[in-house]
Amino acid sequence: MNHIETRIDIDAPAASVWATLTGFEAYPEWNPRSRITGVAAPGERLVVAPGPDAEGMPTFRPRVLAAGPTTPADGLMRPPTRASSSAG
Repeated sequence: MNHIETRIDIDAPAASVWATLTGFEAYPEWNPRSRITGVAAPGERLVVAPGPDAEGMPTFRPRVLAAGPTTPADGLMRPPTRASSSAG
C-alpha cells in the first residue's frame, strides 16, 4: 500500500480545525478538489468524490477508524480493502 504523509502547524484550537475538516457541506467554499459525504465517526464510511477542480481524481470510500479533535490525522481513515470495498 502506498503511503502519503504531509504535516502542517495550524495556529487554531484543535476543535476549530476539526469542525472545519468535518464540515463537509462547506467544502465547496474552500476546497474545489473534494466533495465528502458521510459522518466522521468511528466505523462509518465516507464517500470522497472529486470536485470541479479535481481533474479526474477517483472516488474512494474510506472507513473512519477514529474521530475527534485530538485524534492524530494519520489515524482517521483507512481505505477499503478489495474484500470490503463492496460492503458497507
